[in-house]
Amino acid sequence: MTRVLTDQDTGDETMQPLGVIAWRMDRLIDAGYPVLTAMRLAEKPHIDLHQACDLLKRGASVSEALRILF
Repeated sequence: MTRVLTDQDTGDETMQPLGVIAWRMDRLIDAGYPVLTAMRLAEKPHIDLHQACDLLKRGASVSEALRILF
């Protein structure tokens, strides 16, 4: 199985399989995030996918959602 490191190379973050990252990215794009933003969010296991998607569904802009998520 191929694994990808998160942007934290300290070893503190767990590695995620590529399929999981791709699936998360697809869900974020479907929710309305731009592709590059979705890619960055998908790589971060501490970001709650459901919260990220719900924020846009409830009317938050992408920039507002990012402020809340981070």
